[in-house]
Amino acid sequence: MSTITRHILLVDNIPETLILTSEYLEQNGYAVQSAAQPFHALVLFIDYPIDLAVIDVRLQNENDEHDKSGIKLAQILQLIRPLPIIVVSTYRSVSAVRKSLHHLPGKRAPAVYFLLKREGYPALLDAIEQALTINTVHLLEKMTDRFNETDFKMLCLRLQLSFTDLAGFTLRDRMLSLLEYQQRRTQLHELVRQCRELRPDQDW
Repeated sequence: MSTITRHILLVDNIPETLILTSEYLEQNGYAVQSAAQPFHALVLFIDYPIDLAVIDVRLQNENDEHDKSGIKLAQILQLIRPLPIIVVSTYRSVSAVRKSLHHLPGKRAPAVYFLLKREGYPALLDAIEQALTINTVHLLEKMTDRFNETDFKMLCLRLQLSFTDLAGFTLRDRMLSLLEYQQRRTQLHELVRQCRELRPDQDW
């Protein structure tokens, strides 16, 4: 980890989660600003030199599967100032993953990572450290632009993965599944290395 202190904005509507997660991140050398509500998060984002944000998907109602207020907050932060954002949730939602990582024309995707809380603090720490060095939204867009299906199958082969085992109906969906898989294994650097070897003329 860099000797320069990185500032993290932590947003979660559960007080106990804010306290425990803040303590864990501070013990690992990060400065943490925490908020339970989107408005407070916006104030902290403006007042502090935030390097990365960790935002829960459901900030209004933990039991409402339609609550995507955390993703909306992430979108607002990106409009103010682009930065890496990790969207976390207790509940796995495919639509939330797609919405948090999908890049719309002319806009930045709201999140770099989607992480399940049950994966634990070590996984969160790994995701933070990777997000500060690797932009997965940029990586996904480069893969989509530069790899056809044959190229992507070759990439999977080099990573010793089966193309058919990756979830998704479209090629882009499978690419997103590969990113998520490499993220969980903390092997994004290896993915970038293989992409560079296949397309050395690109800025990965």
